[in-house]
Amino acid sequence: MLVHRPTDSPDERINEESPIDPSWPYPESKVRTEAMLRERHGNIPVVFLRIAGVYEDEGHQPFIAQQIARIYEHRLIAHLYPGMLCAGQSFVHLDDLTDAIARLVDRRDELPIELPLLIGEPEALGYAEVQDVIGRALRGERWDTLRIPQPVAKAGAWVQDKLLGEDSEIKPWMVEASNDHYVLDISRARQLLDWEPVHQLRTTLPKMVAALKRDPVAWYAANKLNPSLVAWYGQRPGPPAGHDHRAEGEGDAASEDRSPGKARGPDRHDHNMAVAPGDHSMGGDHMAVMDADGRKTRWAHYANIGLGAWLAASPLVYDAVTNETVAASVRAVTIDRGLAPIEWRADLLMASDIASGTLLALFGLLSLSRRTAWFGQWAACFVGIWLLFAPLLFWSPSAAQYQNDLLVGTLAIAFSVLVPMMPGMSMAGMMDPKSIPPGWTYGPSTDAQRLPIAMLGLIGLLISRMLTAYQLGHVDGV
Repeated sequence: MLVHRPTDSPDERINEESPIDPSWPYPESKVRTEAMLRERHGNIPVVFLRIAGVYEDEGHQPFIAQQIARIYEHRLIAHLYPGMLCAGQSFVHLDDLTDAIARLVDRRDELPIELPLLIGEPEALGYAEVQDVIGRALRGERWDTLRIPQPVAKAGAWVQDKLLGEDSEIKPWMVEASNDHYVLDISRARQLLDWEPVHQLRTTLPKMVAALKRDPVAWYAANKLNPSLVAWYGQRPGPPAGHDHRAEGEGDAASEDRSPGKARGPDRHDHNMAVAPGDHSMGGDHMAVMDADGRKTRWAHYANIGLGAWLAASPLVYDAVTNETVAASVRAVTIDRGLAPIEWRADLLMASDIASGTLLALFGLLSLSRRTAWFGQWAACFVGIWLLFAPLLFWSPSAAQYQNDLLVGTLAIAFSVLVPMMPGMSMAGMMDPKSIPPGWTYGPSTDAQRLPIAMLGLIGLLISRMLTAYQLGHVDGV
């Protein structure tokens, strides 16, 4: 169906007489093929089937499979879309397509000698609606999708492809086509073939999600995605001491299962050993593990709320910062650098502290909700980054303000994305128990590897703090 020019509105439908105007190489090749067949078919009847996106109960539709995987892995980009959220595209179930082809063959003597024919579902769900159906099937709650500017999305795709060298499924041409509508008028198929699709994408999406939940590794492999991203599936801590999983009717066959994709770590047991298919109540499902980890670190979000309140109230207890109360070195720096008046800079920084503290408390509250955690955590992190730079941008005349912002900013970053689970982090990175990556002979992220770097980082921070205090005029020498 992509040989046709897309429409600008979901209320406008495409039929066989709609303009032919493909926008990228794949449908262009279809147009060339149709032209060749028109030229050469002679007296042999020909039908140009213009088929919508084909799917099955387990997926097997690249764009939908990638969409489900992004939400399943809870990637940040799963909440973003560069086009109109109502942008819709028709799909068709493989069984319905097979039925249409069978009817076409049965009625071949009754059809025109040259016939274009659109095959697809007349209902086309908008992108945000597809997202929501998937999110509800996976998590039991609404999935929020935000529209972002297309230049931002193109830049992100370019960075992933050119700078990071990642084989991203999102390409720049997809961004350009994100507003396209392909909603089909299948009147001709109804009339000539007496055909109507039986399946609907809306009701099949939950079946795709159910297939993913049953066996993520197999589902990823079947949909040509990277199975290693879910290789941790089925791994969970061993049963409590004295617990015999065989008492639940599990035999030797289960314990000897070594099929591909059943990744095991030390002291781990197969998900099938003690948990019935689809039953995640015993912690085998990664979502349950993530929820448990999230509950353990909720204190960090409350800490950020407290830090925000502390910061917002700090200007109330600062000493008056005037030209007379500051050190002579601060006045010297002000004159030497040609800076704005001392009182003006101090007032700007106090206003920044009040605003930053209020936002930090607000984003800490948003981080407590699963629905808004990804936004709240990253927003709190950016507030922390701002607090590290604000005293430098305003040339803080107060050592107390500078030290307060440095401490609160550092803790805000730690409590937003370092102590809790980082929003958008790779599922494989969060759940894989192995510490040695492929191709390595040792783990580059063990405590022994990280500790020297952390210690050097702390020493560097202390040195830079002293140098900055000297540059701002808070101390006379280093």
